[in-house]
Amino acid sequence: MRAYVILAVVGVITSFLGGCQPDPRPRAEDFITIGVIVPAGDPLAAGEDFQAGVELALSIVNDKVDLPLPLGPAVGLPRHGGLKLRAVYRQPEAGTAAAAAALEDLAMVSRVKAVLSGLPDDATLTVSERAERMGIPFLSCLATASRLTQRRLQWFFRLNPDDTLMVDAYLAQWQDSLAPPGQPGPHRLTLIHDKGLRGVGVARAVRQAAGLYGFHLSTEIVYDAAETSLTPLALANRRFLHDEIIVLQADRVEQANLWLQTWRSLGIRPRAVLTLPFSGSLSAFLHNTSGLNLVYLQFLTAPAVSAANPLQTWTAYLYRQRFGRELSATAALALTGTLVVAEALNQAPQLQPRSVRQALLQTDIPGDRLLLPWSGVRFDQQTGQNILARAFIGQVREGSLHLLWPRPEAAAAVNRPGQPVVAEDRP
Repeated sequence: MRAYVILAVVGVITSFLGGCQPDPRPRAEDFITIGVIVPAGDPLAAGEDFQAGVELALSIVNDKVDLPLPLGPAVGLPRHGGLKLRAVYRQPEAGTAAAAAALEDLAMVSRVKAVLSGLPDDATLTVSERAERMGIPFLSCLATASRLTQRRLQWFFRLNPDDTLMVDAYLAQWQDSLAPPGQPGPHRLTLIHDKGLRGVGVARAVRQAAGLYGFHLSTEIVYDAAETSLTPLALANRRFLHDEIIVLQADRVEQANLWLQTWRSLGIRPRAVLTLPFSGSLSAFLHNTSGLNLVYLQFLTAPAVSAANPLQTWTAYLYRQRFGRELSATAALALTGTLVVAEALNQAPQLQPRSVRQALLQTDIPGDRLLLPWSGVRFDQQTGQNILARAFIGQVREGSLHLLWPRPEAAAAVNRPGQPVVAEDRP
């Protein structure tokens, strides 16, 4: 496959850097329309990067790109006479009502065949239920709350892994790794989560998994995501925070950083901090980890793995050439989601929502056709969850993130409390 990709480079560069020019006056009947919903004024969580990922995917679908991504070598949708794909964007202001209204506009006015979502968990819950009533295929790319796929909706699909999978991955990986070999468990665990939909789901997953993996859940600390000072809450729970393993759920990097800054100001040193994915600048978070014993970070895509994937390498190059910045996890998820919807549209015998939904249920894209380092894309028939998505775990060392899992050899490089910091990541 590597040789195939290298041979294709000339065609890729020609296509994306000036060789193909769009029709200046495209006709509406030449296009199939999908809807894209992202929150307004939130470029770090979705917004700009999400839309950029969609736009690059549309170019891959509509122009001939000699990369083995879904529909890359074809022009448009070959099973529908080469019809091309376009996106109509809606960026509702904060609040679930505005997001639901945006969905109705996409379905009833723009007549989209499917909707791609970069919405957070609470908005996804409401909007996907509206999509269910309207009969519109709805693919969520960023929301991680476990409840979303527990509703068994017929029109809801999720591309990325959920929080239950990520909690299980954490606790299974670290039941022996967080203490020196031979030290008996159970290990004490403190859970911190917000009051929202996702926080409640994470708490349920931790409660169910803790005992199975040799952890004793000492306490749960519930906070309001709108709080600007966490000092009173931290002081009240100091004995559970100092020298314990902490699972921290935060939706935004500002919330995660506020916890780290609060501990530092109070002299609280957790034994280890396990964070679930959050939106925002990763570098801003890594900068705040200085002085903490150990920090582990769950992430939905793993650059350290993807860098060895020629598809990721060249897609990231195309993204950088077009948008002038690095391909982020948000953009990669949006791009992949768009290609998944495009593949379903191509496979659907009729370009109608019900036929597209059936094609999504039959999706089976192998990992070697993805830029994400997953086993592939295949949706569970009952829940709509992509069962081939994977979560990754990284350890923060001296301000840098190093992949630890799922590489088998990485477990030996885990820095345990009391050990010197490993300066280099394993190859």
